[in-house]
Amino acid sequence: MTSPNGMTWTSCTSPVASFWKSVTYSDELFVAVAQDAVGETDCVMTSANGKNWKSGTAAANYAWVSVTYGNNMFVAVSETGYDQVMTSPNGENWTSRSAAVAKDWRSVTYSDGKFVAVAGSDGNNDVMTSTDGETLMIVSSGVDALWYSVTFGGRTFVAVAFGGNSQIMTSSDGATWTAQDSPAESKWQSVTFGANMSVAVASDGEDGEFVMNG
Repeated sequence: MTSPNGMTWTSCTSPVASFWKSVTYSDELFVAVAQDAVGETDCVMTSANGKNWKSGTAAANYAWVSVTYGNNMFVAVSETGYDQVMTSPNGENWTSRSAAVAKDWRSVTYSDGKFVAVAGSDGNNDVMTSTDGETLMIVSSGVDALWYSVTFGGRTFVAVAFGGNSQIMTSSDGATWTAQDSPAESKWQSVTFGANMSVAVASDGEDGEFVMNG
């Protein structure tokens, strides 16, 4: 669905019926990725205007759950599979990349010259970074939680967790992370940044939203 203002929405038809999980935008192209395409690799779709879409072929039939754009490259991560990263310079031709560690990769973002991905898996080695999307390096956040979403804003990367002792962590460089207090124990699903604040939403828990200034 599309909207010029976030309030009035119009339904559009996707070229393939699938579990579409994430969408991003470059300078001229929308790209969406899917979790499943009924055993096929039609897990990508692209659009120049957000209304008319065409099917694309993913590097592999994996559970692609997040896609971002930066440094002239689309990068997507998967929660399952062997090579859990794929990259594309144009949103149509994709190349498999080996994740630094096989994990439940849930979210990827780009800013300040760096791709940063987080995983929804227990234990360390739950952050992955890259400057080009192709050479990937694992980072231990030191915060044991099920990280589901990461964004960048206010000169800071912010990640939120679906579960764990600490459900927010921040980093200025994507490599060194610090746990932050959460206002409520909830199943945080997504976080973004705008208007000088980070905003997160949850699927379940004590409260369904929190706002962090700065």
